[in-house]
Amino acid sequence: MTTIPQLAAQLGRDVFLYNGPMRRFADMECIQGIAQGKQSAHATLILVTPGGDPDAAFKIARYFQARYDSFTVLVSGLCKSAGTLLAIGAHELVFMPYGELGPLDIQMNKVDRFEGMQSGLIIQDSLVTLEERAQAMYYNNLRSLMINNQGMLSFATASVASVELVKAIYGPIMSRIDPEEIGVRARAMRIAQDYGMRLDAEGRNLKPNTLTLLSEKYPSHSFVIDHIEAVTMFNRVRLANDIEKAIVDQLGQLARYPSGETTFNALHEVIRQGDTEDDQTDGAGNAASDGGDSSAADAAPISAAGTDDQPVGSETAAH
Repeated sequence: MTTIPQLAAQLGRDVFLYNGPMRRFADMECIQGIAQGKQSAHATLILVTPGGDPDAAFKIARYFQARYDSFTVLVSGLCKSAGTLLAIGAHELVFMPYGELGPLDIQMNKVDRFEGMQSGLIIQDSLVTLEERAQAMYYNNLRSLMINNQGMLSFATASVASVELVKAIYGPIMSRIDPEEIGVRARAMRIAQDYGMRLDAEGRNLKPNTLTLLSEKYPSHSFVIDHIEAVTMFNRVRLANDIEKAIVDQLGQLARYPSGETTFNALHEVIRQGDTEDDQTDGAGNAASDGGDSSAADAAPISAAGTDDQPVGSETAAH
C-alpha cells in the first residue's frame, strides 16, 4: 500500500496535519514544525479543530503564508470557529464530502465557570432577544389596556402601566448583565474580523461580505458550512482529488474528529528519513539505489488549483 509520505510526494507539496483545539503556545510548536519540515514551495494543511484561540489561528496562518508560495487548507472533518479563521488565510480550500467549516464566532470561557466554552455571540444574541421581547410586551400591554378600557384610560396612564410591567419582569434579568463582559466579548468578535481581513489580504480567497456573514449572520456555532455553502463565500474551493482522499482515508479518525489534545505532524517527512524497511527496497527486494528516497524523487507531481498568480505545482520540480 502506498504510504502517506509517498502520497504527499505525488502531490509535490508539504503536507501537515493539525488536530485538536486551537491553543496559544501550540502555535509555536506548529511554527517550529513548519520551519523544520519545509521542503517544497507549496503546502497543504489538513485541519481538524473545534476552534479556540484566534491569536493562535492567526499566527499559524500568517506563518504558512510567509513560508510558502501557496497554502491550501484541506477541510477533511470538523473545522470550526478559529479553524475557519485559519482557513481564511489559505489561498485555496479543499473539502472532503464530510468536511465542514463553521461560523466565525470565537469560543470563550463561560462566565464564573471553569468548564466548557461558549460562543462570543451568545450575549449579543441574548440582548437582542431581550430587547425585542420587552418592546413586544410593552406595545401588546399598552394596546390591551387601551382597548379593554374603551377610552376611559388615558394613553399616558396606560403607557406608564405598561412600562412598570416590563420593568417588573425584565428588570431583574437586565440587572444581571455585566457591561464589561459585553464589551470583552464584542471586542473578541472584532478581533476575529480584523484578523480575517489581514489574512485575506494575502490569501485573497474571500468573496465580498463573507467576513460579515461568517461573524454575524449564522444562528449557531455548530452551523454546518459544507462545500456547497463554501462555494458561495470563497473564490477558490474544490473537492479533494484522489491522492488527497487517499491520505485522509489512511489518517482515519484523526482526519475527521478533533481530539482533546493538540497534535501537529509533518506527514511528508518520514519518507525522506527512510520510514520502513519495505521503502528501502524495490519490488524484488533489492536496496534502492538512492538510499530509500527514490519514491519521493521519482513521483510525478499532479496539477491542482492554485492562486490567481501562482498555480500550485509550478515549482514542484525544483523542490
